[in-house]
Amino acid sequence: MAALAIPTIAQEPVPIVFDTDITGDVDDVLALAMLHSLADRSECTIEALTISEIHPMAANFTAGVSPF
Repeated sequence: MAALAIPTIAQEPVPIVFDTDITGDVDDVLALAMLHSLADRSECTIEALTISEIHPMAANFTAGVSPF
């Protein structure tokens, strides 16, 4: 008999620190959008965003995607 996995919602929002290399591809943009969606549903709180890529527009772009 197979076990049935039932998704559960955390009682308290999960705190998240997101480190990104947001330049060059879209994976981090999509992950950041997903985090904001989860935060809107009170499933997580975005405590901090860090950028591990040296690019003159990385911080401005991240700030535009993450309107805090």
